[in-house]
Amino acid sequence: MWLSFEDERFVLVHFGMTGALSVLGERALKFVEFKVDEENWPPKFYKFVLEFENGKKVAYTDPRRFGRVQLRDQHPSLSMPVMKLGFDPYLDVVTIETFVKAFKKRNKAIKSALLDQSVCAGIGNWMADEILYQSGIHPEMKASELNDVELGKLRNAMFDVTKKAVDSDADANRFPDDWLFHHRWGKDSNARMKNGQKIHFLEVGGRTTAFVPTIQKKTSSSSASTLNNLPANKRQKKATASVVVEKSNKKKKTTTTTTTTTISAPQAAARATRRAIKSAFFLVR
Repeated sequence: MWLSFEDERFVLVHFGMTGALSVLGERALKFVEFKVDEENWPPKFYKFVLEFENGKKVAYTDPRRFGRVQLRDQHPSLSMPVMKLGFDPYLDVVTIETFVKAFKKRNKAIKSALLDQSVCAGIGNWMADEILYQSGIHPEMKASELNDVELGKLRNAMFDVTKKAVDSDADANRFPDDWLFHHRWGKDSNARMKNGQKIHFLEVGGRTTAFVPTIQKKTSSSSASTLNNLPANKRQKKATASVVVEKSNKKKKTTTTTTTTTISAPQAAARATRRAIKSAFFLVR
């Protein structure tokens, strides 16, 4: 985010994992994995304090110091890194065609693609997990292999989760009861959804990922869905071609088997000897 000032200067803030802004006299934001100091001013771990003409004071805190703050004399949207950000899932209207195109060219796990800020800006780790859970997509599925139906579900879930999170002022107590968010923290091996479905954890792109296998099934590709969307005549040709290939493979296997059974006795003895020598060498080694 950035703050604009009258003299055409801008304060650009990247919060990292634990960055936050606190206003003197106002309730601090609540976070799941860290707490903002409300008992002291300036708060603990503060890095700077902005003082305004109306008497308001704003402090930036960052316990783990992963955030960044820059003073700019040019609008942030005209320079790096903001100019390289992707669409905003809360502010921008993104057509299904644009959405599909953006993800189809990403040959990596869909979880990693969601966290790629050059694709869409503002999606963090827990939001990515929530979006994938709501759309029923396994986090390790490649973005480029998802079909249009799956990407349509992903788009709807992304806009829905983002809107509800923002409209709730990021207050977790106001999030829907059936969200994965409420049960994903701490990597608990016994974590379950409200309906009893078990939550699993893995790492995708170096980030802890929570998902529900009974809902988010991993498939090899989306070829079956693509086939079903073809016209009847093309679908029949594709199926016929598959049958021909299968028969051809069976024929090759039969031929190979016949050839193997008709080898001479000396050849069979030589093969058996070679196998025995290899086995013996392996045991000695």
